[in-house]
Amino acid sequence: QKRVKLIGPILPVHPNELPSKMELREKLGLSREKPLIFAPVSGPVKERAYFTGVLRRIFKEFSEDYQIVMSLGYPNASTRPVKNGNLKIYKWLPNRFEYLKACDLVIARAGHGTLTQSICYGKPLVLVPTPSHTEQLNNAKRAVELGIAEMVEQDNLSKQTLLAAVLKVLEADGLKERIRGIQGDVLKLNGLETASQIIEEAGVGDK
Repeated sequence: QKRVKLIGPILPVHPNELPSKMELREKLGLSREKPLIFAPVSGPVKERAYFTGVLRRIFKEFSEDYQIVMSLGYPNASTRPVKNGNLKIYKWLPNRFEYLKACDLVIARAGHGTLTQSICYGKPLVLVPTPSHTEQLNNAKRAVELGIAEMVEQDNLSKQTLLAAVLKVLEADGLKERIRGIQGDVLKLNGLETASQIIEEAGVGDK
């Protein structure tokens, strides 16, 4: 499967195009033993700033047993991380897919982009959907039903609730197998080929 350009400056990368999880951790200077949490933040600027502030405060209180990488999603901003103990914060992360493959768990909103990318990379999630955002709420609930995610409502977001969700995901029986099974099914699909077939069958562009 070839790289396909999506909206935005980052090209998605097929998981098989990247080195192994542990090879990436060595390349990125990350511990091989400590669980890695990856938190890519997305959404409208004002809403993203609020979510970023809350997560930053919570992550600073997380145990040193975890390593956390947070991406704020500001294109063309600095790619140098701000470090605070076990937390690294990037304003922009051009190699986000390397961190996605290297991580053990994703904490994010429940938008289609991050959710589908995490599934493609076989990563379980802790989802914090944007309040009153029907699409994200439905996405999060469906991911929970599939057994590949936990959901924390923003109004209940705290160190205690987020850490409890993280532990539940990392320690849940069968979760890794479920997400890998779904990942295997997804990676068999060819999005470009399917889209081309649908367009052809619909006669789009015919005169």
